[in-house]
Amino acid sequence: MSLRPLDRSAFLSVFQSENVLPDLQQDWELVKEWINQSLECQGSIKDPPLRIRTSLRSLNNQHSSGPHLRELFLRVFRRYPIVVDGSLYNRLRAVKAVKRKVVEIVRCMNLDENDRSAVERATNAVLQRTIRECPTLEKDLESMILIVLNGQDSYEEERAFKAMKLIHMGDYLGELTVQLIRAKLASYINITYGGKWNHYVLPELRSWLYEWLLPRIYRIIDPNSFRADSWIQVIYDELITIRINESFDIVENFDIAEPCLEEMKNCLTHTHVREHLVSYFTKLCQERLLHAGINTSTIISFYLLVIKAFLKLDPRGVLLDKVCRPIKHYLRDRDDTVKRIVKALLDENSNELGQLSKELSKPPLAETHFIHDLRDLHWVPDPSEALPDFKKNKISDIIESLISIFDSKHVFVNEFVSIISLQLLDLTSYDFADISHKIDLLKVRFGENEFNSLNVMIKDVNDSKIIDRKIHKNCPTIPENLHSSIISHLFWPQLEKDRFLLPLEVSNSMENYVKEFSTVKPERSIEPIHSQGRVTLSIDVNDQTRSFTVTPDKAAVILKFSADDSSRISWEIEKLSEELQMDIALLQKNLQFWRQKNILQQSGSVWSSVTSMEEQESGVSEDTNAHDHNDQEELAETMQKYWPFIVGMLTNLGPTALSQMHSFLKMLVPQETPYNATEKQLELYLHSCIEEEKLEVNGDKYKLKK
Repeated sequence: MSLRPLDRSAFLSVFQSENVLPDLQQDWELVKEWINQSLECQGSIKDPPLRIRTSLRSLNNQHSSGPHLRELFLRVFRRYPIVVDGSLYNRLRAVKAVKRKVVEIVRCMNLDENDRSAVERATNAVLQRTIRECPTLEKDLESMILIVLNGQDSYEEERAFKAMKLIHMGDYLGELTVQLIRAKLASYINITYGGKWNHYVLPELRSWLYEWLLPRIYRIIDPNSFRADSWIQVIYDELITIRINESFDIVENFDIAEPCLEEMKNCLTHTHVREHLVSYFTKLCQERLLHAGINTSTIISFYLLVIKAFLKLDPRGVLLDKVCRPIKHYLRDRDDTVKRIVKALLDENSNELGQLSKELSKPPLAETHFIHDLRDLHWVPDPSEALPDFKKNKISDIIESLISIFDSKHVFVNEFVSIISLQLLDLTSYDFADISHKIDLLKVRFGENEFNSLNVMIKDVNDSKIIDRKIHKNCPTIPENLHSSIISHLFWPQLEKDRFLLPLEVSNSMENYVKEFSTVKPERSIEPIHSQGRVTLSIDVNDQTRSFTVTPDKAAVILKFSADDSSRISWEIEKLSEELQMDIALLQKNLQFWRQKNILQQSGSVWSSVTSMEEQESGVSEDTNAHDHNDQEELAETMQKYWPFIVGMLTNLGPTALSQMHSFLKMLVPQETPYNATEKQLELYLHSCIEEEKLEVNGDKYKLKK
């Protein structure tokens, strides 16, 4: 069989492109028309006629010779106008209808998997743009979501949500839903449990979540997209956020807030807000605590609550170490911090800091040493978030934490010695058992050798008791109520030795006491210190008898107003100073003391006793309750918050008159703690500060005592 050579003209007559393209173009136009008709069809789309199916097959088989069928559909679809009004509901209905038509058209076109995916992505993008162009999209969606969450009839809303998921806007719907539910959760927790710290709330929130909230949430979004444990995490996040905002008040109410603190600890293990808690709590402390308007005792008291509360939150003490540092730094700069702490440790009746005395009775925490760590099989390193100089024992032990405020414990030791020495001097019965017990407790905390001088003081008091008995036994003429503490001046703090004349009877008794001491202890001598000691007086004023226990200088002053000669019941201050041979500043201080007690009154430079209610009302006090000791304590407590401002004023201005101080305080004190005291109340408070030896007065001007 022989083959004929291929004739070029014959080949081109059969296969020339002009004969092929017109057929493909016709198929293209037919399919294009069918797609347009299908998109515009108001009802369901019927299967395409035979001619269209043939064209679809032709285009699918011959797509290399012309446009791809997928591109044909997309060109037509992008030109198709989706007619909608501004309503989100109508847009979603229209989009849902178009989406169903697209699905049917793509099914009839018999595209492969890749082409179907590409068409779906492209059409979804067009439909999503239609939805996003709605000007009230977020507002309308929020309304729909809230209708479902509130349990109202939500058939239309649920259909709208399905339409959004149909065009792959489920993620957008889910994000908006989570955002709304977070806000709803935060509002619900804040309204229902805000400020309620005395019971556990997490069990109630879990129950509310599973029984009420989740059934409604899953009518909006797919349960698999946000599982139940994820919503529990949302509860942890929102609850701890609210508790951090309340953290200052929670610490302040520690006694009733232990359930709340335990739940905060639980939330902290499931969240990452530890640093936020530290920074926000520190910020609250700076705003509400660490400023001049808060007295030192209040700051120390709050500091103790911080230790207890943050050890509940984090038993390792890392958080506590971080939040305590600003408070400790601020207390270090307060002049009276050491004195307040020491007095509270020694006095269990201290108003705000009484608990410190009980802490002193507790044994200190065992100190951890490196060698102990090596032997401890359960040893773990300090947490990675701990600061380099972190020491748990120093921060979790209350007394150790207070001591660590200062670089050296000797500032406390010196203050202990000073205060205990005064307490020993104030004894009237030589009963030092309680003081001795306190000293033993202090030795456990500070070391045995730190209080050797106190051992000498205790011995002096005990020896004084023995000597005093011998003196009274040998000399019955010495009054039974005259006793003395005989001290070794090398070991006691320097005592003030103000000079003045004692009443003649007292002076004679003191001379006899000194002479008799020389008999009992021939090798020793004593020098009476008139300004030290205690005198008990009974004073009749306005048909009332009032008792006072005061220092000898105050007793000497008031006795000068009880002479039988009525002409000597009033004194000019200069003449009284000469009569008593007393320094004028000390005399003014004592006169002001008796004025505050409503025993004396002042008229110019003349002082006199209060002999009638009329004189008292006209010359002494604007405060009708000034005679009440409890009211005086309450006034001192109220005025204490202004003390830092007074210190700053006197430091900068020097000696200042009462009226000027009153005016400055009105201007200086911030509105958060407004200054609303009267000038008379300020005067009473200043004189109480003089008694406490914080201030001294020179004429009519007050200044800080050096």
